[in-house]
Amino acid sequence: MKIGNLKKWHWAILVFVGLGILGSLLPEQKSSSKPVIENASESSLVGEEIEVPTTTVAPTTTAATTTTVAATATTTTTTTTVLRTTTTTATTTTTTLPTGTVSQRNAVSKGASYLRSSSFSRSGLISQLQYEGFSSSEATYGTDSQNTDWNAQAAKKAASYLKSSSFSRTGLVDQLLYEGFTQAQAEYGVSTTGL
Repeated sequence: MKIGNLKKWHWAILVFVGLGILGSLLPEQKSSSKPVIENASESSLVGEEIEVPTTTVAPTTTAATTTTVAATATTTTTTTTVLRTTTTTATTTTTTLPTGTVSQRNAVSKGASYLRSSSFSRSGLISQLQYEGFSSSEATYGTDSQNTDWNAQAAKKAASYLKSSSFSRTGLVDQLLYEGFTQAQAEYGVSTTGL
């Protein structure tokens, strides 16, 4: 069979088969489930992945399948899209995507990082961010952008102290006050421990 004698529909089949073979040879792209800042006006965090701490319950996965079949081709392409649905409850810290300066956005990111690893009072987190070199206004912006439940932070800090040492109720309240929690936050935190 000469190549010049092929009819138009023969060429169409060859093109479809060739595209199917090429498609199967290309590596699959992996996607990230972390939020990405895409529309930032300054370049410091553009495209950087940030994690937002949440408490989640019962994640579910739903799969939607799309099948495309060419009329004269023998190749079938199947695309599977995975959609994740997450139910969120008792979220103690949420971070809003900031619109401030680069330094303010960096303070928000650093503050979120600290809250993922430890518990802080509002004034304690501001002080920690200032220790990291942020100005007072940047540290305050970074802390307030966390939308943190400070009572929950006091409860976590109280539980943390009781894991490593013994305290009386009054002693633990005093320790939380020293950490920068308000009287009401300290008493709430201690009350969650059973003291």
